[in-house]
This record gives sequence, structure tokens and C-alpha cells, in this order.
Amino acid sequence: MHVTYIEHSSFAVTLEKHILLFDYFRGELPELDKSKDMIVFFSHVHPDHYSHKCFDFFVPSSKLNMVLSSDIWKKDQSFLKQKREEGYQIHVMSAHDTMQVEDGQISTLKSTDEGVAFLIKLEDRTIFHAGDLNWWHWMGESKAYNTNMAANFKREIDHLRNQKIDLAFFPLDPRLEAASGYGPDYFIQKTNTTSLIPMHCWDQYEVIDQYKLNSNVVSKTKIVSVTHKGEQFEID
Repeated sequence: MHVTYIEHSSFAVTLEKHILLFDYFRGELPELDKSKDMIVFFSHVHPDHYSHKCFDFFVPSSKLNMVLSSDIWKKDQSFLKQKREEGYQIHVMSAHDTMQVEDGQISTLKSTDEGVAFLIKLEDRTIFHAGDLNWWHWMGESKAYNTNMAANFKREIDHLRNQKIDLAFFPLDPRLEAASGYGPDYFIQKTNTTSLIPMHCWDQYEVIDQYKLNSNVVSKTKIVSVTHKGEQFEID
């Protein structure tokens, strides 16, 4: 898999026959092989995960599918209906939905913020993009809030228990301070993930190396350090 980090939680993943684009809202797209099928994912409506700009890069085509969360459809229905009329293939998914795509499958989990997380099984690969599904433990929130958040997060991730995942994109948000690693730690413990790329770091990429240094989780999961926009990786 060839991976390009675009910005924030946005990545492009190139497979043999497909290109997957996640949560594009701004930034420079890599050069895309137009002979491949393209699937564009939007996990939720927040402006750092979804933008109309993405439609400017693509014309309607049988090789292009756009998969978006139901909260986006609810809040931006007029625009999206217009795009459907123009010929764009737009698919709407709620939490715990499943849809077939050619020889693969896309399923969703419920985010602990807005929208969904995506689990994609395609070309004998399994890729997970968490969107804003995370253990959002905020130091300024009440004990009750954080206890409820922990329970909701664990319930969703437990759906992936022992799931083999080749590549995961998962939030590592420095605003959570000492709790920033709670989410990825739990995810790594419960799944069989080969490679994990932290995201949602707000350009504070040093938090990744800090996490790698301080996490006590014993795992075979490789944490990939992102250092700048446009960075590219080859993932086995």
C-alpha cells in the first residue's frame, strides 16, 4: 500500500486497483492514477473532515464512488442531491452499516463524536479509518462525562476485538494532554493491527514520538511517525 499524508486526518491510500481518499478538506492532493477506481470517504460533517472542495477535483464517473456518513447527508442534503443529479455516485452510511463494493466490503462503527469510523476490506487488505472515534478524555470535563465517554468508546472498539487490520488511521490529539494515548492504546490492545498511522495531531507531530516513547502497551503494531504534509509511506 502506498500512503500519502495530506493534512490532519486526510490520507490517500493506493492499492493495486483502487485509490482510497479519506476526510479531505484542504491541502494538496498527490498525483492520482485515473485508471484506478476511486473511493472517497468522509467520516463526518466537521469542517476539518469534510469540504465541498473535494468535488472540484473529480468529475462524475463510474470509477468514482463517494461514501459519507449520514450526519453529512442530513446537514448538507441540498448540495449532495444536486451532486447526485450531476452524476456523482454518493453512498450514505450510518453507524453499524455494511455495504458491498465490488469484491470488498465497507462497514462502519459509531463515532464518539460525530459520524462514523470506516472498516474497509478490499483487495485482501483491511484498512481502518477512525474519523473522530476516539477516547475523548478531556481534563476539564466532569468525571461522569469521562466515564461515559470511556464506556462508549470501548463498546465500539470491542466490535473489532481480535480483528486483523493491515493499516489503521487513528487520532492522537495533543489537546487531550496526558490522555492523548488512551484511545490508540486501547485500540492496539484489542485489535491485531500491523501498522498504525496517528492523525488529528493539529500539526504537532512531535506528539507521535512522545506517544511511542511513553506508551506501555506491548504490541507488534508498528506506529508510523508522520512529520510533514505530503509525506509518503510504503506499508507492507
